[in-house]
Amino acid sequence: MDTGVAEDTKKTRQAFYTPVAVAARVVELAEVSGHKVLEPSCGDGALVEECLAQGATEVVAQELDPETAANTRARFAARHSPVTVQEGDFLAAHPAPLFPRICANPPFTRGQDLKHLAHMLQFLAPGGICVCIMAPLSPSKPAFLKATAGYKVTVEDVPAGAFKESGTNIATVIVKIVK
Repeated sequence: MDTGVAEDTKKTRQAFYTPVAVAARVVELAEVSGHKVLEPSCGDGALVEECLAQGATEVVAQELDPETAANTRARFAARHSPVTVQEGDFLAAHPAPLFPRICANPPFTRGQDLKHLAHMLQFLAPGGICVCIMAPLSPSKPAFLKATAGYKVTVEDVPAGAFKESGTNIATVIVKIVK
């Protein structure tokens, strides 16, 4: 139904792509060099790009939006990169295979970051590292504490404004989880 109000599909889908500096920090913390990496909500591929730049051997990426998935897939295929971009809802994906590294910037609205993180950890191989951008309050919530029980967890603040170029001024945190 046409309401006469323009819809911002980027906000609706929570598609606030990772700025280069934040992507570099996430991937640095994930220690991807020489490893296969899962990127479960790849958007335009900023984290994928950085994983390759920092020496990942292969990246398997997932993207919900069909058009974005196709564009990102084409971009990496044109360069013959070791990247596979799958289309679909990551939360519906079966947790196999396991990955030694995971880098992610999931949507935040209504606790989606926590849901994505809990699902990501099912894909994390023993001894693996998952680094995820999250809402600042998420690491203190009971759902986060339950999902990460038994893991080594560190949290690093990202200041408000770091995502300005992506269309939001929200402050975020980078969470590193070692299994």
